[in-house]
Amino acid sequence: MEFAKSQKGGRILFYGGYRYRKDKENIHSVSWRCSQEGWKGRLLVSENSSEPTSTTAHSHGSDSAKREVGRVRQSMRELAETSKTKADNSNLHRRYFRRSRSPLTDIRHTTLVILPAERKS
Repeated sequence: MEFAKSQKGGRILFYGGYRYRKDKENIHSVSWRCSQEGWKGRLLVSENSSEPTSTTAHSHGSDSAKREVGRVRQSMRELAETSKTKADNSNLHRRYFRRSRSPLTDIRHTTLVILPAERKS
Protein backbone atom coordinates (compact mmCIF):
# COMPACT_ATOMS: atom_id res chain seq x y z
CA MET A 1 0.00 0.00 0.00
CA GLU A 2 1.47 3.30 -1.12
CA PHE A 3 0.11 6.85 -1.07
CA ALA A 4 0.82 9.73 -3.43
CA LYS A 5 -0.47 13.20 -4.11
CA SER A 6 -2.67 13.83 -7.14
CA GLN A 7 -2.14 16.69 -9.55
CA LYS A 8 -4.97 18.58 -7.84
CA GLY A 9 -3.54 17.95 -4.36
CA GLY A 10 -5.78 15.03 -3.35
CA ARG A 11 -4.61 11.65 -2.12
CA ILE A 12 -4.09 8.62 -4.34
CA LEU A 13 -3.67 5.06 -3.08
CA PHE A 14 -1.77 2.35 -4.98
CA TYR A 15 -2.45 -1.21 -3.96
CA GLY A 16 -2.20 -4.54 -5.78
CA GLY A 17 -1.27 -2.89 -9.07
CA TYR A 18 -4.34 -0.64 -9.07
CA ARG A 19 -4.73 3.09 -8.50
CA TYR A 20 -7.51 4.39 -6.25
CA ARG A 21 -8.88 7.81 -5.41
CA LYS A 22 -10.45 8.66 -2.06
CA ASP A 23 -14.22 8.23 -2.16
CA LYS A 24 -15.64 8.42 1.38
CA GLU A 25 -14.16 8.85 4.82
CA ASN A 26 -15.88 7.51 7.94
CA ILE A 27 -14.81 7.60 11.58
CA HIS A 28 -12.86 4.30 11.45
CA SER A 29 -12.30 3.68 7.73
CA VAL A 30 -11.71 5.22 4.33
CA SER A 31 -13.33 3.98 1.13
CA TRP A 32 -11.27 4.20 -2.06
CA ARG A 33 -12.58 3.90 -5.63
CA CYS A 34 -10.70 2.72 -8.72
CA SER A 35 -9.42 5.79 -10.53
CA GLN A 36 -9.88 4.28 -13.97
CA GLU A 37 -12.96 5.91 -15.49
CA GLY A 38 -16.05 3.71 -15.59
CA TRP A 39 -14.72 0.91 -13.38
CA LYS A 40 -16.25 -0.07 -10.07
CA GLY A 41 -13.30 -1.48 -8.10
CA ARG A 42 -13.40 -0.44 -4.43
CA LEU A 43 -11.12 -0.84 -1.47
CA LEU A 44 -11.84 -0.29 2.22
CA VAL A 45 -8.99 0.72 4.52
CA SER A 46 -9.89 0.30 8.17
CA GLU A 47 -7.86 1.65 11.08
CA ASN A 48 -8.24 -1.77 12.79
CA SER A 49 -6.63 -3.72 9.95
CA SER A 50 -3.15 -3.60 8.45
CA GLU A 51 -4.42 -4.90 5.09
CA PRO A 52 -7.12 -3.20 3.00
CA THR A 53 -10.26 -5.13 2.03
CA SER A 54 -11.48 -5.25 -1.55
CA THR A 55 -15.23 -4.66 -1.46
CA THR A 56 -15.83 -4.67 -5.24
CA ALA A 57 -13.66 -6.51 -7.76
CA HIS A 58 -11.99 -4.81 -10.71
CA SER A 59 -13.21 -5.64 -14.18
CA HIS A 60 -9.87 -4.70 -15.79
CA GLY A 61 -6.27 -5.79 -15.37
CA SER A 62 -3.72 -4.09 -13.15
CA ASP A 63 -0.93 -2.00 -14.62
CA SER A 64 2.21 -1.45 -12.57
CA ALA A 65 3.76 0.66 -15.35
CA LYS A 66 1.19 3.38 -14.67
CA ARG A 67 2.34 3.49 -11.04
CA GLU A 68 5.89 3.97 -12.19
CA VAL A 69 4.73 6.76 -14.51
CA GLY A 70 3.00 8.33 -11.52
CA ARG A 71 6.23 8.26 -9.51
CA VAL A 72 8.18 9.92 -12.33
CA ARG A 73 5.50 12.57 -12.84
CA GLN A 74 5.29 13.27 -9.07
CA SER A 75 9.07 13.70 -8.86
CA MET A 76 9.04 16.04 -11.85
CA ARG A 77 6.18 18.02 -10.31
CA GLU A 78 8.20 18.42 -7.10
CA LEU A 79 11.22 19.57 -9.10
CA ALA A 80 9.03 22.11 -10.93
CA GLU A 81 7.73 23.47 -7.63
CA THR A 82 11.29 24.11 -6.43
CA SER A 83 12.38 25.77 -9.70
CA LYS A 84 13.13 29.46 -9.47
CA THR A 85 12.37 30.38 -13.08
CA LYS A 86 10.31 29.18 -16.00
CA ALA A 87 13.55 28.45 -17.87
CA ASP A 88 14.47 25.90 -15.17
CA ASN A 89 11.34 23.93 -16.07
CA SER A 90 12.14 23.74 -19.78
CA ASN A 91 14.78 21.08 -19.04
CA LEU A 92 12.86 19.42 -16.24
CA HIS A 93 13.21 15.91 -17.67
CA ARG A 94 17.01 16.31 -17.82
CA ARG A 95 17.11 17.56 -14.22
CA TYR A 96 14.98 14.62 -13.13
CA PHE A 97 17.24 12.05 -14.78
CA ARG A 98 20.35 13.75 -13.38
CA ARG A 99 18.86 13.64 -9.88
CA SER A 100 17.91 9.95 -10.15
CA ARG A 101 20.51 7.43 -9.02
CA SER A 102 20.50 5.31 -12.17
CA PRO A 103 17.86 6.97 -14.32
CA LEU A 104 17.28 4.77 -17.33
CA THR A 105 17.90 1.43 -15.65
CA ASP A 106 15.34 2.16 -12.92
CA ILE A 107 12.59 3.01 -15.39
CA ARG A 108 11.15 0.23 -17.49
CA HIS A 109 10.69 0.59 -21.23
CA THR A 110 6.89 0.49 -20.89
CA THR A 111 7.04 3.51 -18.60
CA LEU A 112 9.20 5.48 -21.02
CA VAL A 113 6.69 4.68 -23.77
CA ILE A 114 3.69 5.82 -21.69
CA LEU A 115 5.19 9.16 -20.59
CA PRO A 116 5.32 10.81 -24.06
CA ALA A 117 1.89 9.39 -24.90
CA GLU A 118 0.35 11.12 -21.88
CA ARG A 119 1.95 14.41 -22.84
CA LYS A 120 0.26 14.37 -26.27
CA SER A 121 -3.23 13.58 -25.01
